[in-house]
Amino acid sequence: MQTGRQLRRLFVIILKDGNPTNPHILWEKFRAYICDDLEHYLRQQRLVLAPTDADVYDYGLYLIERALDTFGLSLSNSAFREMPQPNIQRWTDLEGNRLIQEQRAYDVEEQERLAN
Repeated sequence: MQTGRQLRRLFVIILKDGNPTNPHILWEKFRAYICDDLEHYLRQQRLVLAPTDADVYDYGLYLIERALDTFGLSLSNSAFREMPQPNIQRWTDLEGNRLIQEQRAYDVEEQERLAN
């Protein structure tokens, strides 16, 4: 079950199309459900070895921010000014480093074998 992911998508749709009057209240009330899959994900991906609730919620906000960005929106827009703001730089650095590490960790011999 991917409840958290689906609820994050729904939350983004609500922010984008629903014009909620108090999105921060929705966030505060439902953030545990919206982020219910992220503690495991942060550990599994080794982004944060022992994530706190604050880490989980901040990463959830970061994912929501990234989703909103695809629509040209941001949590920092005036319509969402009361929403908490994620630490974008932290997550960008952690994810960016992980992606670079994955690319550098490929098996040269296996790649040569696959190329031939």
